[in-house]
Amino acid sequence: MLSRQFILLQLTLLLLALAWCNAPSQTLVNKGALVHVAEKAIVTVNGNTVNSSGVIHVRDSARVTFNGNVDIEQGGLYLYDNSLAIIRRNLSIRAAGICYRYAPGSLRVEGTIFNQGDLSNEGEIVIGRP
Repeated sequence: MLSRQFILLQLTLLLLALAWCNAPSQTLVNKGALVHVAEKAIVTVNGNTVNSSGVIHVRDSARVTFNGNVDIEQGGLYLYDNSLAIIRRNLSIRAAGICYRYAPGSLRVEGTIFNQGDLSNEGEIVIGRP
């Protein structure tokens, strides 16, 4: 069985390769993985993101840009400390989904937030285009 660290390394390398070569839009689907965006990391997803059952942690001072829709079906998106997440389209949080924005960072959603689940904010959430 592949180690957890090896899988995380492979996912990180894939995301970096997509960001580096400006690959055409694709959908990032997380079906149970634990994804960590390390402190001060910069990650860009050039398509939609579907979190089917996994968890995405964005650590202090990291920046994640989702250039499509983000759909949290089950599991969660957790934004810690001074991290910044930018969603260029819509954020959908389903009944079993969680999105936590811990203080003091920022979550920017340039489209609409559709919330049926758990949206918690201790920092800043900005809705609409700047």
